Amino acid sequence: CHRHRNITVIRDTFYGDDISYIITAVFDETAADTGTIRSMLPVYMLSPTAIIIFLLIVIGATVLTGFILSRWIGHSILEPLDVIRGGAKQIADGNFDFHMDVVSSDEFSEVRDEFEIMREKLKSAENDRITHEKKRKELLSGISHDLRSPLTSIKGYCLGLKDGIANTDEKKNRYYDAILTRSNDMERLLGSLSELVRLENAKEHIHPEPLQVEAFLLQFIKEQESLFKENHVTVRFDSNLDGCKAEIDADEMRRVFTNLLENTMKYRTGAESNVWIEAVVDQPSGELYILFSDDGPGVPEETLPYLFDSFYRVDDSRTKPENGSGLGLAIVKEIIEGHGGRVEAYLAEGLGIRIILPLKKEG
Repeated sequence: CHRHRNITVIRDTFYGDDISYIITAVFDETAADTGTIRSMLPVYMLSPTAIIIFLLIVIGATVLTGFILSRWIGHSILEPLDVIRGGAKQIADGNFDFHMDVVSSDEFSEVRDEFEIMREKLKSAENDRITHEKKRKELLSGISHDLRSPLTSIKGYCLGLKDGIANTDEKKNRYYDAILTRSNDMERLLGSLSELVRLENAKEHIHPEPLQVEAFLLQFIKEQESLFKENHVTVRFDSNLDGCKAEIDADEMRRVFTNLLENTMKYRTGAESNVWIEAVVDQPSGELYILFSDDGPGVPEETLPYLFDSFYRVDDSRTKPENGSGLGLAIVKEIIEGHGGRVEAYLAEGLGIRIILPLKKEG
């Protein structure tokens, strides 16, 4: 490109098909109109300094954009990912008591919420596992403790018979009766234990159907009349249900009241017992309350929360299995919870048991 005064000459050479082509362009400002000059100015008037400044601006803008973008990615993506990665490590280490604070976009907030739901479920499952493991250990400990006493007695009586200590028919019969009694105690214990294990997943074994609760309770009392008379038990019943229905497995619910009656007769201090059964609807909650109470010796108030634990006895005595296996109320609890209800102990004239069940909603 050559420029002399008001004339600009541009020459360029290129090759093709073994032939050299030369193009020459001549621009004369004096002969061009104003529009043409204006359109040509950017072509030949861009100085090297301007080009360098332009390139520096482009490079600076690119660097600044990259810096801002990297900061945004670090704050909006990498930091939340680090928090979630740390939460995953906490769970892998067995720690479920933490909370993730993720401040980011809606997408990561959704991930955090789902992660929190998973953490809560895992925590609940772990707590259930720990509780179940604790119950299993207590159950094994209780079984071994309660079986040891009758087994020791049976062994002692057998040795007495073998060594000739029972040298008369009367003594032999006493030893035989004692062995039979201890064997029956063990049989009852194992039967209760088998029942408790069966009810461990009570909802799988309970098959409720809609029943009129008042009619069911009256029928049960009528069925047990001979037992009440034989054991000097007087039962008083009261109800305001007026035909209300609940989803009840009749066989399992009979087991509940049978266990409660056996408890009353087992731990009473006198020759006779008075039992009150009351069925009412709790108006605020709309739930069915069945109250079972007796006039027995009751229990200390501080022991009420533990009465439904397996093998629990108020005096913590495990030397007399004939006084109860400590599984009766545990079975009651499993059956009631299998019906979707709950059971509580309270102090009445003696001991009171409150059974709370959901009512069947008509229509």
